[in-house]
This record gives sequence, C-alpha cells and structure tokens, in this order.
Amino acid sequence: MTILHRMKIDLTENKGNGECIASEFPDDTLYTGTDKGTDEFKIFIKQKTLNEMDDHLMSDVLNELGGVMTGDYCINDESEKFIKIDGFIPALHTQASASRLTFTHDTWSHINTELETRFPGKKILGWYHSHPGHTVFFSNYDVFIQENFFNMEYMVAYVFDPTIKERGFFFWKENKTVKAKGFYIYETGDNIPVHNFITSYDNDVKEESLPSKELSFKDKILKYFPFVFAGLSVLILIILIYGIIQINAGKNNMKSLEMEIEILKRENEKLSEKVKEISLSKYLENFNETLTESKIKDKEDISLKDNASVKSADNKVNSGTSDTVSNKEIQDNREYVVKAGDTLERILISHNISREKLKDIMLKNSIKKSSDLKIGMVILLPKQ
Repeated sequence: MTILHRMKIDLTENKGNGECIASEFPDDTLYTGTDKGTDEFKIFIKQKTLNEMDDHLMSDVLNELGGVMTGDYCINDESEKFIKIDGFIPALHTQASASRLTFTHDTWSHINTELETRFPGKKILGWYHSHPGHTVFFSNYDVFIQENFFNMEYMVAYVFDPTIKERGFFFWKENKTVKAKGFYIYETGDNIPVHNFITSYDNDVKEESLPSKELSFKDKILKYFPFVFAGLSVLILIILIYGIIQINAGKNNMKSLEMEIEILKRENEKLSEKVKEISLSKYLENFNETLTESKIKDKEDISLKDNASVKSADNKVNSGTSDTVSNKEIQDNREYVVKAGDTLERILISHNISREKLKDIMLKNSIKKSSDLKIGMVILLPKQ
C-alpha cells in the first residue's frame, strides 16, 4: 500500500557512525522546554540553523517538507554524550502531500553530495519534517522511520507545525523514541524562536484631546460597518480554514488507521507462524513423554515369569558376556555393542528393524528409556 512508503530511504545510503568527538557544552546557551531534566539526552542546536529550518518548513503549509540535520556527536570530560546541530540539508526531489513525504533515490543522492561538499567531517544527526495543521507528535509511521533508518543512539527527529509554530525533538531512550522535554539553543541572537511573547508599550507622549462630536446612529453604522464586516469575514474565513484542516486531519487519521491495520496484520502473521512452531514442538514433546510412559507402564504389567527372563538378559548385558543367555535367545537374536551417539531409533534404522519391535527390544534388554543406553553396553536385537 502506498501509505506504507511515506519515507523511502535506502539503507545503504544512510550508514551511521557512532564515534564521538571530545567537546564541552556550548557557551551562552538558552534552554527552551517544560522541564530541564538532568537525565535527558542533551540536544544543542544553533539558533541560525533552527530559524532556517523553520523557514524551510513554513514555505509550504499544504504539504509536508523535510530533510536531514548535520553536526557533531560529542562527549565531554564527564563522559556525558550530546549532539550539536549546526547545519541541515533540505530534501529535494521528494514526493509530498499533506500527510506523506517520500524520499526518492534522487533525494538521497543530493543529500550525500551536499554532505560531502558542504559539510565535510560532519554526521547526519537525524531528520526533520513538518506536520502542517497536525500538531507535534510522533505517528506510528514516524516511529517506523526512526527505528529502521535513523536508529543510531545519537540520531534525533525534529517535528514542526508551521500553522501554530509548535516544535519538538524526539530522541532514543531505553530503545524507544520519546519526546524531549526541551532542548538548548546556542549562539543566540535577537530572533529567538518562541511559542508566545508579550510586547509592552510605554506611552510617554499623549495626544491632545480634541473636542468630540456626537455621531448620529446612521453615521455610527456607516463608520463601524466596514470593521464589523471585515471581522465577520475573517471569522468566517477562520471557520472555513478550520473545517478544511479538520477534514484533512480526518483523512490523515484514516490513512494512519489503514497503515496501523496493515502493520498489525503483518505482526499477526508472524505471531501465527511462531505459535505454530511452538505448538508443534510442544506436541512432539508430549508425544515422546506419552510414548515413554506407555512403555514403562506396559513393562510393569509383565508377568513375574517374563520379569525373570528380562533380568536374566539384563545380567548378561551388564556382565558383557553371553553365558546367561539361553540357546534360544542366541539363535533368535544378535548382539550389538552401543556406540557414541546411538539411540534406539538410530539402531533400529541402521539394522533395518521395524519400529513396531521397539517395545519388545526395550523389554528384552530391560531398557526403560533411551537415556539408559551407555557406550559399550551390549543389547540383543532380533535377527531378520
């Protein structure tokens, strides 16, 4: 199905390298997030790089855009690992829609060329993409992309919703992709990306009050009607845009559900095959146990006379001689010395003896189970 190919990435063209470089945390950093956790994987990104990435993702709010992030994988004197993102490569030659972004072979060819020419010595630290109108979250397919194509421990994902200016990073933690509580911006300037800000005004100079003139009701309507009409038009436009966004979100949810159903179907097929293997193994194990118990039970029901004969044959086997074996037994049977690796089944096959005679052979030689066979042990086998 097409929805399973949101991101077609050639694994041979995205090889990672887990080597770190020695470096300390950047100076003059600004933390942005909800909680400055000490146990989280620290993500540092240059402000200029973050702004330019956001500009790229805001250039089209109708289709998903994306690319890869470049920089350094570092370790400081306290052996704490972190990444510094200082560059990015937009994904060109892609196939994009409001809910799908496909990296083509030409896309990766361009990325590899850019990485070698513009960012020598740098690593691909992860990928970034937009969720226009869908908020910031990691869909099941985003998880699939991260696990299969950006699965190095230092690789992260950046998601940005250009319609509401919401952003977030996702990183590896205990073999799972989780959302970071925040991240660090370094080399900050004036244009720091934030969700909300308040500007205060201090009006030191006041305009002189002019004498007011009472307006008639008609004049008031004429005066304020354009503003009211414009406000209503904007409200209607917002409602229409919201409706379109909800419709697109519904379509995307349907596609996500179809994708999840397909993934669950494949997982179910794998589980079914596993269950079949386990069931067959268990059946064979139970069958062998039942067969052994049946043989033991049949042996216990043998008459005392037969037991005496079996004991006589057993004494003959343990002593390694054939003096206690009757002439009848010697005539009707033949001796076999157990070798390394022998089982009763293998002995029967190698001597062309029917499996139906297994029970008689075990009784004749006082063998309760296959594990009773010992190397050098002499047993009697029926002659053909």
